[in-house]
Amino acid sequence: MAKITMNKDELLAITTAHGQGEKFVFLKNGETATTLTQFAYGIFQPGEVCSRHAHETMEEYFYFLKGSGEYIVG
Repeated sequence: MAKITMNKDELLAITTAHGQGEKFVFLKNGETATTLTQFAYGIFQPGEVCSRHAHETMEEYFYFLKGSGEYIVG
């Protein structure tokens, strides 16, 4: 069983695959017995964007905790 760190301050920030923003990965593929690909916390600064894209092998969920943003579905 994987050790789950739920405090982002204990994790290293990495650049997102989209080249903007940063993320803190709590769990990644292979660390659980499920098909979970990744569980992460992401931060985008004002003006940073994530280009429109889709994943054929996973679902992606976003929650805005602070500030505002626009998310296009479909």
